Amino acid sequence: MKRIDRIVSAAKAAKTLCSMCSLWRMAPPRLCVSAWTLAILQAVASAAALPLPPLEWKLSGAARMEGGALVVDAPPEAPGGGATTRLDLRPFRNKSFRLTVRASMEGVPRPKFSYEGLKFQFTIYDRLIRRRAYVETVPQRFGDMAETTLELRYDAAVHDADETTLFLGLQNASGRVRFDLSTLAIEETPSAFTITNQDWRCAYSDAGGSGAQPPAVCAAVWATALDGAPLAESRRILVCHVTDAANSGAVFDGPEARSWIEQGATPALVRRGRAAVALQIAAAGGSGGGEPPGRCRVFRLSPTGARVADVPSSLDPATGRLSFTADTGYDSASATCFYEIVR
Repeated sequence: MKRIDRIVSAAKAAKTLCSMCSLWRMAPPRLCVSAWTLAILQAVASAAALPLPPLEWKLSGAARMEGGALVVDAPPEAPGGGATTRLDLRPFRNKSFRLTVRASMEGVPRPKFSYEGLKFQFTIYDRLIRRRAYVETVPQRFGDMAETTLELRYDAAVHDADETTLFLGLQNASGRVRFDLSTLAIEETPSAFTITNQDWRCAYSDAGGSGAQPPAVCAAVWATALDGAPLAESRRILVCHVTDAANSGAVFDGPEARSWIEQGATPALVRRGRAAVALQIAAAGGSGGGEPPGRCRVFRLSPTGARVADVPSSLDPATGRLSFTADTGYDSASATCFYEIVR
């Protein structure tokens, strides 16, 4: 996996973890972490079918229904058309899901804008960001396409909405598309990452730091195996320690920082913070994967995922726990948020 890919894919878990801890956004600057245990997150791919309620479709443009299928046959002089319906999301509260449908396409020219052409799209009012948001298939599709499955993913860790408007069809484009509405289905899918250990906790106090030692600050800390193996057997583990971060000059709507008033600009600023990380990577009395404890190393990474330097660490053979200190201030030129454990 490319260096940047392993950062990006694991960083998608940050919002999931932070949404579980309301103090992530609400903690004042001197509120500090006095005790940590690590949240262990692992990717999951299982899905479960959910009942799809009856839908009422409203047609527009060159759209028509043919034997349970939506067909849009739009000429160049009258491009566009499709079907719209409303879907109540309240039965799916706090659930992540994917909506799929089989579709084919013929003779759709390359649109002028990236948001035009074949559309399979949710429109929601997202309470998390307090504005309208779109969830749609990517990348843009045009030309000819044999029947294939289109997919929309709704992640409860990213969105919060009661209702969605679903649109299928063509936007400002000519050509022919066909959606087999009998294949429209919805499946529950866990968020990209889920907590697999239930003993994680954050304990807070109002004792600030003093002298040269920075105070501990509210942060999200998680670990994920880069090779897909269980953590006790993984040869490469990514550990993330993310404190508060914002653009220089950013202004928010209040202590919860749910909406930007002023977006600010680079460079982004990261709050200085430390966390004592203890991670179970081997069974008590032995090391994971049969490797001797001395061969385990911890690297701090640049924002691109490149290894910068070793971080002092210790592995207790009696307990199988690896310990090291995560500190956003290791490098005065760039905040340190990512670490790689290698053996």
